[in-house]
Amino acid sequence: MYKILANTTFLGKSVIYLPSCHSTNAYASDLVGKGVAENGFIVITDHQTRGKGQQGNVWEAEPDRNLTFSFVLQPENLPANKQFDLNMFTTLGILDFLKGYQNISVKIKWPNDIYYHNQKICGILIANMVSGKMITDSVIGIGLNVNQRIFSVPEAVSMYMITGREYKLPVILEGLVLCIEKRILQYLKGGDLRADYLNNLFGLNEKRKFMRVKTGEVFIGQIKGIDQAGRLRVVENNVEHTFDFQEIKFLNIDL
Repeated sequence: MYKILANTTFLGKSVIYLPSCHSTNAYASDLVGKGVAENGFIVITDHQTRGKGQQGNVWEAEPDRNLTFSFVLQPENLPANKQFDLNMFTTLGILDFLKGYQNISVKIKWPNDIYYHNQKICGILIANMVSGKMITDSVIGIGLNVNQRIFSVPEAVSMYMITGREYKLPVILEGLVLCIEKRILQYLKGGDLRADYLNNLFGLNEKRKFMRVKTGEVFIGQIKGIDQAGRLRVVENNVEHTFDFQEIKFLNIDL
């Protein structure tokens, strides 16, 4: 059973556990709308029936085998044009945990998936509520593949598949949330996370195949980083282009 996290400063001081729900992000967002979800509030379930990933993809998670949860942040003085900062401290916290806990070699696949080599181990979905030019509330959903042994797609992988070990989900939750909170606190103290994000960026300076979502055009390019708004910088035929979240797709095809 999941309980209030003892070792954190604010994340997980209120926890709602649901045996099953359609989406922890939707549930948490509903509570935010009602004004009853405070900063650091966590919603977690063993069975998310309609979990979503980036670009509307379905998140596959076998019941009782993985971590599916959302947490609420109520940032102070965070302009909407800096919303990518949320991606950076969340992904870096997850990397810190996986690398430190079981020395799992992971990278950040832009904008906020976590990859073990060419396989996805964790997905993140962020929903922001904005008033004027400022973010008032963020709901950050995380799906971490922990003990699942078989997936319907070869691009997915779990901690068990990498290490051959089963894990206690409440223990994983506490360690993961603690690492995320440390990155949040670093950011709030003025820490610059951009260099760490770039140093852990999947495919950086490698030639890879991509597709322009709007036209379906496939091209070869090299990731050179991100711009100030968090858009992906890709060089194609010696010309640099920037892409927003739903404008480009990675293709897992060998060159």
